[in-house]
Amino acid sequence: SEQGVEIAPRMPAISHGTACAGLVGARLNRDMVHGAVPKCELMLVAVEDVTSTLAVANAITICVEGFAKGRGADVISGSIGPELGVWDYDENLRKAVDHAHKAGRGTCGVPVVWASFNFEKEIPSNSLEAHVICVSRAGYGDQRVSSGFGLALDLLAPGTCIAVFDGSGVDELS
Repeated sequence: SEQGVEIAPRMPAISHGTACAGLVGARLNRDMVHGAVPKCELMLVAVEDVTSTLAVANAITICVEGFAKGRGADVISGSIGPELGVWDYDENLRKAVDHAHKAGRGTCGVPVVWASFNFEKEIPSNSLEAHVICVSRAGYGDQRVSSGFGLALDLLAPGTCIAVFDGSGVDELS
């Protein structure tokens, strides 16, 4: 582990990130269900210390720069947050997001998309979520459900009652 970011081939036992990745890149299954982009390549980066903006900033940088192949991500999607649910947009995160926007994909830039927290609170203007593409969860009827709101919110995405594969079997993401 380097600066709280897992760079070994092992992923942590928690399944949330695996479930979110499955929503994006799952291949066609026996029920004719697949992810949003089933032919994509996923680069999974685990953040061990979800209280450290430096660890999250390092994870973003790893996504921009890539692993051994030197090929970075075309899109960075984050779905982690500290206990209080909001990342303070400090110097660590500011530098990492600026680097993604300027140096990613050979200076074309990489969009950074971040899931908001799962409780009723306005997204603060001094948070990471307010400086990237911020997504809150929607339920039936495309209505926001127990998640961040306000001027910093960019879009809603399905976030409740979704059957996903979480590594141990089918589970429900909520």
